[in-house]
Formats: sequence, C-alpha cells, structure tokens
Amino acid sequence: MSNERIRNKIMQELPNKPVLVCKILLAYLTGIPLEHNIRLWTGQTMRACLADGSIMHTALWGNNEPEVSDMMKSVLSPGANFADGGANVGLFTAIGYHFVGDRGKIISIEPTPRTFNILKNNVKHWSPFAISIHQLALSDKIGFTYINDFGPRRSGLNTLGQLPRDQPHLKGTKVLVPTTTLDHLIDSCPVNLIKLDLEEWEYLALLGAQNILNTIRPHIIFETGNDNTDQVILLLRTANYKFFAVTEGKLKLIDEGDVPRYLNVLASPNPNKSYPLILLLCF
Repeated sequence: MSNERIRNKIMQELPNKPVLVCKILLAYLTGIPLEHNIRLWTGQTMRACLADGSIMHTALWGNNEPEVSDMMKSVLSPGANFADGGANVGLFTAIGYHFVGDRGKIISIEPTPRTFNILKNNVKHWSPFAISIHQLALSDKIGFTYINDFGPRRSGLNTLGQLPRDQPHLKGTKVLVPTTTLDHLIDSCPVNLIKLDLEEWEYLALLGAQNILNTIRPHIIFETGNDNTDQVILLLRTANYKFFAVTEGKLKLIDEGDVPRYLNVLASPNPNKSYPLILLLCF
C-alpha cells in the first residue's frame, strides 16, 4: 500500500479520531510502542502496538490483508473450527471467532512471550471459552528452539527461521520457545481451516501436520513470497490440494505456478482424493 494512500487516510480520520491518529503518528515517527484499543471491521476491539506497520493499517481500516478475511469467510461458518498459526496479537483469531461463533472452536497459536501476553488479554474480551490459546511455535517436532523477536514495532516479522533478507539491519533477540506439531496440537479436532503466517516456517509446520493432511484434510491459508514457498506448494500438491487466490474481490482457482504472485493463498483439498502418507515422508 502506497504511503500516499496512508497519508490520505490519516488526514481523513484526523477529525473523527484525533487521539488515535496522533498516537499513530507519534508511534510511527518515534518507534515508541504505544498501545491502543483498535476497532475491527467485525465490531470487536483489539489492543495492539501502533508502532507495528500492520497494526497501523488495521487501526486505520479495521482490517489488514483483507483477502485473508475473504478466504476465511469462504470456508468458515457458525460451528466450524479454525486454527490460527502465528496469531500475533489476534487479528485473525478475532475474525475467525466472528465467523464461527460460540458453537465453533478457535485454536490460537503464538510463540513470542510478549506478543502472547497481548493475545491472551485480547481473547478475554472476545470468548475465553470458544478460543483456546497456546504459547507454542509450530514445527515438525516437539521440543524447544529459538525465535528471533524483533520487538513490538516489527513483531509480525518474528521468526524461527533466518533474518529477513530484505531488512538486514534488523536486530532480533533470540528467545527460547517450546515447539509442537499440528498433528499433536489438533489431534482429533475436526479443524476446517488452518491459517499459517510463520515467516518462512510454514513448510516445517506442514511437515508436522502429515496425519491431519491425510485424515481431517483442512483448508490451508499460507503466506507466500519466501524461501520455503516452493516446498509448501510441492507438499500440498502431493497431498492433492488445489490453490485459490482472491483476484478482483473474488476467490479464483489458480495454477500452482502462479502461487508466488500472491501474498496469501488458500489451498483446498480435493474432496475425492487423499494421498499415501509415505509420499510426504520421503521429502
């Protein structure tokens, strides 16, 4: 999104939300981790740090990456189950709850301790009964590893993988976090949709989901444009998944070669096929 559009939106909102706009400008210009209660397009409120670029966008528009919300809406309905991997402070956890309601179940997963504490407080205001939260990192094995924590201004970049190549100046703090697998965490829960925003760790998280990919066969939303995208595509194609993206406001089937062109992609299982588990074990 262009800086000009953001500036125009800030000027548009200044008369209506002067406190919010002033806090956004102060946080953006100074990096001070100012927190604010943000109103989402669903009507829910979410407390978050305004110094984070994605949060600033959410504060101004009530949403971030709206194509993900469109994908979620196409899969989730009241009573459905949703797993939010890399939940951060809970934007898509809240949106997922908006779609599934109290009859559904949300599994919200965030490894970074500081971010998880904000998520935990947010969930208390939404539904502590329908939403279960887990301070864990998703991987291909159960154990411990280190996550790079880039602080409240760039918490969306926190990763178990390498430092972002396009931002080599970033300095993160390594924090020891427990890891689990989707197979272990979800187990027999009939999850309809899993969203993975793991900053280059999506492939290893899916390696830890071999059982549910073969049995439950949930829909998967994953972020593209990183070093593990080709591996994720191959893994899901082998598992007989098809790929969809939001173009011109509509969800459309796309060729796997076009997947890297989109920021977020929905992988949906072929309902008539499963795949031999041994195939995935060979990669």
